[in-house]
Amino acid sequence: MSSVYEKWISANHTLFACYEKVSADQFNALAKADQDNLCKKEQETVAGFLKNDSVNFRSIINERITAISSEPHH
Repeated sequence: MSSVYEKWISANHTLFACYEKVSADQFNALAKADQDNLCKKEQETVAGFLKNDSVNFRSIINERITAISSEPHH
């Protein structure tokens, strides 16, 4: 199972990959509305993590503590 932080990193990689498919010249040739809508789904996924505050230091630490606590002790 991936942590929230890992999912956020993955979403950012997906967003970057989407933008990499379009050259700067192609991007500049698009209308403003088309530029804004380029990779919209990927943008919204990344923004969702920030809007719901799921990627913050507190949540990352809590996930790590839970993971460590659930590991079997030797």
